[in-house]
Amino acid sequence: MKTTFCRAMAVMAAASSLVLGGTVAASAAPVAPSTVTPFAVQGSVPAATTSKVTLGTISSPIVRVGGTATVAPQAKTSGAVDIRSKAITVVRGKKTLVRSKSSARLKAGTYSVTSVVKYRSISGTGASKKYSSTKTISKKQKLVVRSAVAIKGIAGKTAPYRGKATIKPNVSRASGVSLSSTRLTVKQGSKKVASNKTSAALKAGTYRVTTTAKYRIPLYKTSTVKATSKRLVAGPDTPARMNCKVTKVGPEENYYYYFPTRELTLKCTGAFSGSYTTMADYALDSPEARDLGIAGQSNWWDNEDSATKVNPVVGATASPYLFPQRNLYTSVTTSKKVTKKSWSPTYSTTKTQTVRIKAGKKPNHVDGTGGYKCPAGFPIKGNASSMIYHVPGGAFYSRTTPEECFSSTAAARSHGYRASRR
Repeated sequence: MKTTFCRAMAVMAAASSLVLGGTVAASAAPVAPSTVTPFAVQGSVPAATTSKVTLGTISSPIVRVGGTATVAPQAKTSGAVDIRSKAITVVRGKKTLVRSKSSARLKAGTYSVTSVVKYRSISGTGASKKYSSTKTISKKQKLVVRSAVAIKGIAGKTAPYRGKATIKPNVSRASGVSLSSTRLTVKQGSKKVASNKTSAALKAGTYRVTTTAKYRIPLYKTSTVKATSKRLVAGPDTPARMNCKVTKVGPEENYYYYFPTRELTLKCTGAFSGSYTTMADYALDSPEARDLGIAGQSNWWDNEDSATKVNPVVGATASPYLFPQRNLYTSVTTSKKVTKKSWSPTYSTTKTQTVRIKAGKKPNHVDGTGGYKCPAGFPIKGNASSMIYHVPGGAFYSRTTPEECFSSTAAARSHGYRASRR
C-alpha cells in the first residue's frame, strides 16, 4: 500500500505548478494549478558586528579661478551609530583660518586640515535602546585646493636682427580640467598689434599682452540607484521552507486510488510570503490510510514523498518544504552608489602683463641676396669659391655676385677671406 501511495504522490507532484512573482512552473497535466500571490522581497542586510566611525581623506578639490571649494569631514559609519558632531579646523602657514566649524570654504592653496567627529554607539532597539559614552576621533591631513587654470607670465625674448620674436600663451591646468582655448591680445601704446590670436610675432619693443583662457571643470554627482534582480526561491533541486495556515478547504474532487483530492488555500510566510493555493490528496479513514499513518490528513502535491501533512480544516498549520517543478524566483531590490561625471559651464579668466622684446645684435655678415647688391650695412662682397672679398670701388666689385656680405673688411678676414688685389 505504501508503494501505491508513493506512486500516487509522484503522479500528483508531477502535475503541480506554482506562480511566484510572474515566473510560472508549467504543469505536466491539465489540473488546477497551485499559485502564490506575486510579491517583492527587499534584499537582506547582514547585521553589523561592530559600530564605529572612520575618517577618510578629504579629496583635493578644484576651484574656478578666484573661486572657493567647500570642504567638510569625510566620516564613514558602520553599525548603529549616533553622530554627535562633525567639525573641521583649517590652518595655513601659522594662521588659523577656520576653527571647529562644520565646513570651510577655501580658495586655491595648501592647507593643514584637522577633522574631528564625536559619536556614540547604539545597542538595542525601541525602549531598550542604549547609548555608549561619547567617543572622539580625529584626522589631520595636508589639503591642496587646486586652481582650475593658472595664467603664467610670458618671458621676454630677443628678436633676430631686423626680425620678430614669437610669443604664445603660458597657461597650465589642473588634472581633469578641460582647457577650451588660450588666446593673446597685444597692444603697443594705443595700437592693437594682435587680437585674440594663438600666438603673436613681435618686433623689438614693449607691449601690453592680455592672455585669455577658457576652461571647464569636471563635476561629479553621486546618487543612490535601486536595481531589481531575481533571486531563486525554490525549484526541483531547491526546496522552499514555508510556514502556512489553512484559510480555505475546497470540496472533494477526483480520486487517486484511496485518496480523494481537494483544493487547499493557505496563508504562508518563510522562503516567500503570500497566499498559496495547491491541490492536495485527502486520506480517507481506511485500513490502508491507517497503515500509512495518514488517515484524515492532506498531503501536498508539491511536497516530496515523505510529505508534511496538514489537517484539512481552516486554521490548521504546517511547515512544509516545497519542490516545485521549475525554478521559482522572487524580485530582490538592492541599492548602490553611482557617480556620474558632467561639466561646469565654460569659464573665462584673463591676465595682462608687460612683455619686452629686445632687438637682436647686428651680425657682422649675412648671406648674399642672389644679385649683385649686398643688403644695406653690409657693403663688403665675399666670393665663396675664391675666398676673396671685394670693397666698393674695386676693379671686380660691380661684377661680383656675392655669396656672403660683410659689414667690414675685418669681418670678412675673420671669416677666412683675403682682399682682392685689384
